[in-house]
Amino acid sequence: MECLPIEMIIQVLSYMSKEDLKVVGFISSEYRSLVLPFLFRRIRFRSYVAVTQDLPRLITCLQNNVKLSSAVRVLDLELIWSTQDPSEDLRRLVEITTKWEELILPAGDNLPLAVFDDNNKSQLRRLHLAGGFVGVKFRQLLVDILPTCTNLVNLHIPDLEDDWFKTSDPAGSATATWVNRLRKYRGPSFPLSYLRGGAPLYQLTSTTAVSPPMLQQLGQLVGQQLVALYVHIYWTGDLSSIGENYLPPSTVSSLFPNLQYVGWFPVMSQRESVPHDPVRNNLAPTSLLITHIHGIAQPKSSGDEGILDANEVLLATQQLHHLRQVWLVSHHRGESLPEPVSTFVQGVQKMSLPYLHAICLWTPFSYPSSRAFRKAGVESANDEFHTKWTCEKDVSLLPAFD
Repeated sequence: MECLPIEMIIQVLSYMSKEDLKVVGFISSEYRSLVLPFLFRRIRFRSYVAVTQDLPRLITCLQNNVKLSSAVRVLDLELIWSTQDPSEDLRRLVEITTKWEELILPAGDNLPLAVFDDNNKSQLRRLHLAGGFVGVKFRQLLVDILPTCTNLVNLHIPDLEDDWFKTSDPAGSATATWVNRLRKYRGPSFPLSYLRGGAPLYQLTSTTAVSPPMLQQLGQLVGQQLVALYVHIYWTGDLSSIGENYLPPSTVSSLFPNLQYVGWFPVMSQRESVPHDPVRNNLAPTSLLITHIHGIAQPKSSGDEGILDANEVLLATQQLHHLRQVWLVSHHRGESLPEPVSTFVQGVQKMSLPYLHAICLWTPFSYPSSRAFRKAGVESANDEFHTKWTCEKDVSLLPAFD
């Protein structure tokens, strides 16, 4: 590899696991400097014990090694509130790791706001505020600090009621400032009402219900550029209310023609298949879901006006020509797939969408609990060519989009 350009070696290293990178770093002093940026790009504490015991050693290590401290780009400090002095600990980490771009912090009232000074506000590009008790200090962050973070393009905030925004920022001027800078946003839908034309937003995950008029407005403002969209479906327990919280699937392709990842259609096979709160709450925090389907629809009957027909969803999916991955949920029980679910999967496979490469099916109440149908080339039969699909069972189906 000594004859390879450095850029090519870095590209090869980027595909290695952390364990393999550690081995390369240990056995080759020449490659060690190339491995370090991958190993120390993200600092994360996985437990309360780790953050309290290992943080002092980490700070000392970073202070004594400029190569390590300059490699850090992400400070994942969601658990830092458990230390004795979180503000001071965070301040020291921010000062030592001078090239960080992303912060993951707790959203509680003990959030150490002192780190957001004039020097590092412009450095912040991605901010993830994990859920917690939201109080006065958090309000100060959204209203006073976010508008001054001029390079912030990726924001993740907890669910907040509309009245909270109306009270904290009555004129909406602060919210309008930061929301129109974002490229990626995950949070409540209310700030989207201040979105203007020309906003660079192209990934959106709304953790609260979005009204049809707001969705229409989103389509007009950012519909052409949006490639990833997850709309939270708010369900009160009444099936007839489901259809009130989203636009018909037939409008998706016209409003958002370039979607690659979409979480949209609540399709239910029967009343018992409607997900309970724990299931819905477990799915909602994931990044950007992909065609989120609760089971498969049976023919409509009286009183089930809120249930979408599976054919309608198939038609809408077929019109999303850039779709790369379909992600759906079925709440059936048993080892074998029921006919409606199998028929739906086959329907998606027959669409021949050019970019579609995987259909991920999660079945939380059956075994196996997951299946992934993936394209595996082309096969011929009777002088006709067909796309070949393979099925993997019990694989990770965490929907995410980077």
